[in-house]
Amino acid sequence: SPAGGRGAGGEGYSDLPSPAGGRGAGGEGALYSDIALLFSESNSRFLCEVQPSNADSFESALKKVPHARIGEVIDNGRLEIVGKTPLIEADIADLKEAWQEPLRW
Repeated sequence: SPAGGRGAGGEGYSDLPSPAGGRGAGGEGALYSDIALLFSESNSRFLCEVQPSNADSFESALKKVPHARIGEVIDNGRLEIVGKTPLIEADIADLKEAWQEPLRW
């Protein structure tokens, strides 16, 4: 993780394949760009949060399904999305205020 630690959240997975056998996305020779991984949507795509202790079992259960580990949830009060380079770095409180401020009228 960018902050160097794991929180209670867990690993984030997407069903976008990666060349690393389903682990890690956006790396050298990746099938999808960082932007495609960040904004790709479809009715058949799922995002799953898995406890780190269950990551190997989860990946084993999906071995025949295209998937990729795309992130990690940590408790640092920030949203950090990093691909080949940092894509988004922001405080959660700032993001929440930007979302809620227009709704106050």
